[in-house]
This record gives sequence, structure tokens and C-alpha cells, in this order.
Amino acid sequence: MARSTAEIQADIAVTRGLIERQLEGLRHRVPDRWWTPYAMLAGALVAGAVLARLPLLRLVGASTCAVQAGLAIASTVAAPRSSARTRCTSIRSPPCARRSSGPSSSGPCTPKTST
Repeated sequence: MARSTAEIQADIAVTRGLIERQLEGLRHRVPDRWWTPYAMLAGALVAGAVLARLPLLRLVGASTCAVQAGLAIASTVAAPRSSARTRCTSIRSPPCARRSSGPSSSGPCTPKTST
């Protein structure tokens, strides 16, 4: 369902006010010194010099590896809860891999099924 122009403009006004308040809060925390623009310029020049020395494909390859590592870590941390259901239900029971008998259809180490 399409929104009216007035609703969109109201959302833009709210967002603009929020951004302005956040920038004002940031301005009070950042020192307003004479050297701040020069420090930003020097930082930009250093970043440009470093990027000019690096081959573009090597930089993209390193960035890709970093993104893949981050995604692997994030997927490991945010593992689905369904894998937790197959773990042992009792803390005192032996781990599933240490069971001397073969797998059975009942016991604390069998996966829970929803019926």
C-alpha cells in the first residue's frame, strides 16, 4: 500500500530532526581546535598514500578474506537453536559420543522430535 506524500515528508522531517540532534551532541564532544581540519587533511593524505602503494586487487582480496572470516564467525555464533535440541538433555548424563552401546531410540542423547 502506497504512502501519501504528507506521510513521507513527515518521516523525513522526523529523521532530519533526529540527525541534527545527534550532530549537535557530537559537536559538543569533539574538540573544536584550530588543528582539527589539518589533522583530517593529514589523515586523508596518509590514507591516500597507503592506498596508492597497495595493488587494488590485493586490497580487494584481503578485504574479501576478512569479510568471509567475519561471516564464518557470525554464523558460528548465531548457530540455529535446532542444533541445541540434539544435545544431551541431562547435565549428568555422559556425552553422546562416549556411549558404549549403539544408538537407541530412547534416552537422554536422542534428538527431540516435535509430535
